[in-house]
Amino acid sequence: MMSDEPRYTLPGPTCEFLAETWLRQQDLHGKSAVEIANMYCSALVQIWEKYTPPKEQPKGRRVIHPGIQHDAW
Repeated sequence: MMSDEPRYTLPGPTCEFLAETWLRQQDLHGKSAVEIANMYCSALVQIWEKYTPPKEQPKGRRVIHPGIQHDAW
């Protein structure tokens, strides 16, 4: 069974280029600027979600909730 996980990661500019290339191949007649922007953003997000590595969470650091005041001891 093949995994849906990508084998490769792509840098941000490459993802943007691919989304733009896809958009240029679409029939945009009758589409508003907002519809076209939505199409581009949707394509870009789909590519990012599949081909960019997940952001690593900081390790060994304490996270202070913004509503909690830090003690100045």
